[in-house]
Amino acid sequence: MRGREDDMSLVNGGAVPLRVPEAAAGPAVLVKNLYLSCDPYMRGRMRDFHGSYIPPFKPGSVIEGLGVARVVDPTHPGFVAGDIVSGMTGWEEYSLIDKPEQLNKIQQSDIPLSYHLGLLGMPGFTTYVGFYEICSPKKGEFVFVSAASGAVGQIVGQLAKLHGCYVVGSAGTNEKRKTGCTLNCKCKDCRNPFGAREAGVSNASPGETTPPSSTGTKPDRCHYKVNRCKKAGLLLCEAQGQVHLILQVPRV
Repeated sequence: MRGREDDMSLVNGGAVPLRVPEAAAGPAVLVKNLYLSCDPYMRGRMRDFHGSYIPPFKPGSVIEGLGVARVVDPTHPGFVAGDIVSGMTGWEEYSLIDKPEQLNKIQQSDIPLSYHLGLLGMPGFTTYVGFYEICSPKKGEFVFVSAASGAVGQIVGQLAKLHGCYVVGSAGTNEKRKTGCTLNCKCKDCRNPFGAREAGVSNASPGETTPPSSTGTKPDRCHYKVNRCKKAGLLLCEAQGQVHLILQVPRV
């Protein structure tokens, strides 16, 4: 999905006091947003669907997403001004968080705060659980990563290499190959766009394949080759790019 300038609008709300309103229903915190994360799952919230774990966006309301923020004014006893937190916040300069118990405090260190939305955030947790807890790789095993330049894919590739695995990844452009282990599956010089993917998986020794699949992948094109490897494992992670194709939400 490609956005257009007229898909979004910048609304100037005017001057507001930077304090939790006295009329707030309960303990809350006012935060100044420092970093915001634009994630693929947000596409699913851009439709009138209420069967998910997270509700859809409300037209005309501020977009919500994961972010890192600094506490400005708290009325919740668990926070003080200056605390750095991560969690759901608004795409705005300042946000009022009415459920501060859902925020995570960040211990300030020399680690860049933006890392708490990537390696130390949702993509990192997804990668760690999927790779170590589900795939349970062994040193020397073959690991194939589709969408290897994505938020999850690039971390999988790095962890697999550090773990001593043989790693091959795929991506859609030469620019995305900078992850260091990635093939361009759409290269014009490749007669069979998925030839490198199939060759890598087919040449793996039986029982030594653990290929995670992620955001922009086409699992049906890669898993049939994996199935030819005895005791091979196939971990599917979101594949949001394919989910978006079946939503078929008309542009309004």
